[in-house]
Amino acid sequence: MTKIVHYFKIIRKITNLSALYEIENGTQKRLCEPCFLPGQTVNTAVTAFYKKGRIRMEELPEDRRNKTIHFTDEGRREAQRILPKVRDSEHQAMKNLSKAEREQLLSLTERYVTACTTSMKDL
Repeated sequence: MTKIVHYFKIIRKITNLSALYEIENGTQKRLCEPCFLPGQTVNTAVTAFYKKGRIRMEELPEDRRNKTIHFTDEGRREAQRILPKVRDSEHQAMKNLSKAEREQLLSLTERYVTACTTSMKDL
């Protein structure tokens, strides 16, 4: 596995963890939106967190096919331990870029997000 593939797999896991932390008690469908990831990818991450005992799921009374996702105590502690370090690393990485590099990165990221959002509307 190349370094870049490994890197993107880690980013996906962190993105899912971060979204789950921000949208706790949401459904998998709700998690897809901030992650810009398809449902199958989010489901894989949620299943992995569930198998590790970091989350639990509860059926919605009005629609038993959908479940809300909740952190276990262990999962919340893990997220609270990891996510601040991730955010600090992101801030430090941005500080290491010049102003022109930051502007270019943000411009390209905006184009990327717009393109992803557009192409995922029909999913």
